[in-house]
Amino acid sequence: MLESKLKGMLRSHARLAEVYAKAKERYLRRKFGSDYMTSVFGHIWERGLWDNPESLSGAGSTLDNSLTVRRKLPDLLRKLEVRSILDAACGDFNWMQHVELGEIRYTGADVVPGLIASNQLKYGREGREFLVLDVSSDELPSIDLILCRHCWIHWSFSAIKNCVANFKRSGARYLVATTSPHVEKNRDILTGQWRPLNLERPPLDFPQPLWRLPEDMGNADLALWSVDQLPH
Repeated sequence: MLESKLKGMLRSHARLAEVYAKAKERYLRRKFGSDYMTSVFGHIWERGLWDNPESLSGAGSTLDNSLTVRRKLPDLLRKLEVRSILDAACGDFNWMQHVELGEIRYTGADVVPGLIASNQLKYGREGREFLVLDVSSDELPSIDLILCRHCWIHWSFSAIKNCVANFKRSGARYLVATTSPHVEKNRDILTGQWRPLNLERPPLDFPQPLWRLPEDMGNADLALWSVDQLPH
């Protein structure tokens, strides 16, 4: 009986937390308008809130935690005959700079102007550029594949759905994104927070991926979808 009551209280608390997150995000979006995403992630970047000594983009962007992805991603890109990719969001480019892309044209996108300026200065060259973009709403460059690793785990459901719609408008052929198949029920958050996310569960309802790769951090995969198959 006590265990049942405790579970009920936890479920009630989780529902209240989601309601609060949705209400606060609506308020902040009205307050900041089109600058909302920049204000959220700019604050995180400027203050180093993900607190990792190697990467300002957090633990998922360290070399140890991206080892398998760095080894396997080029093989996938070759098999798909990808000629261009959009890294959404690219963060500080800590791990991606070590991926062998060959002649593939790379565009890194992020909402933080200072971060993009730093990336362009350090890493920009012919065939590799960095752009200030809100990938959930801004018009995206013409590319073959969108890489969305460890991004949506920090976004609210509404922001993710807007982003999926924008990806579908972009004309890209493929999406590679982070998903956690062990998660049975997704929960909503305020954009900028974190939770694991199973893209195949409601309210996102992605189809079964065409390919998946277990990540080094555990409990998450990098998975591939055809953009045409993504839900509306």
